Amino acid sequence: MSKRDKGASLATYMEEGYAPEALVNYLCLLGWSPETQSREMPISEVLEAFDLPQILRANAGLNLAKLNWLNGEYIREMENDRSTNCPFAP
Repeated sequence: MSKRDKGASLATYMEEGYAPEALVNYLCLLGWSPETQSREMPISEVLEAFDLPQILRANAGLNLAKLNWLNGEYIREMENDRSTNCPFAP
């Protein structure tokens, strides 16, 4: 995510219908890989599992396919009234 990219602003992603929880989850996992295989992690689990030595040394890159998958996981779990306003809702 570069400041020159259209998607450099979190507000842009939210305007495009991404769930805030999915964005937070994705950003937490960017450049860090928890020991568990879980990818959908509430912030409370992230705080418990975070381990500084597990941060990758390479620059993190935006993986839009992974973000879209994670967003879909959160949207499927949303209450009906909230997900009907989201353009990515099934």
